[in-house]
Amino acid sequence: MKTTVSERKTIIERRERWYAVYTQARHEKKVAERFDEQGVRYFLPTHKILKQWSDRKKWVEEPIFKSYIFVRVGLRKYELVLNTEGVVTFVKFNSFPEPVSDEVIKSLVKLIQSEEEFEVNSEHFEVDEKVKVARGPLKGIIGQVAEVHGKYKLIIHVEVLGRNILVNVNKNQIEKLNR
Repeated sequence: MKTTVSERKTIIERRERWYAVYTQARHEKKVAERFDEQGVRYFLPTHKILKQWSDRKKWVEEPIFKSYIFVRVGLRKYELVLNTEGVVTFVKFNSFPEPVSDEVIKSLVKLIQSEEEFEVNSEHFEVDEKVKVARGPLKGIIGQVAEVHGKYKLIIHVEVLGRNILVNVNKNQIEKLNR
């Protein structure tokens, strides 16, 4: 009797890979603290935004992706992550947690370290030309180009979350990828 690919696949790979984890609303930082205590390697991309209250304004650090945190785990720590207070589930595709490529994580780290302005949205973009930033503080980031109001914006699409990060990039800073 033949087994299908999905029947042969374990819950997640034995070797450590990056995965996106869905958390309870506004629990990203608490989950990160618990991962620290448990020795789970994680990445919580954040950015500073100016919040307006009735009596004051204040800069606060907020997660870029609401209710998501990335973990680098293998099969050994799968249950530990799932049983962490505040964690709802792994982001899945066809009933299995979907790995996030190292390239995506590196691009997110580079974006945050660059201090460039960006916006996050869940708008669906048509697949366009794949490009790489060749010059400037975002050099090395790979994404897709969308023309918006006469300007080029670099789109880094984090597929497993169904979200996009939009970054303003000058046309002379990007080059076509021959993939």
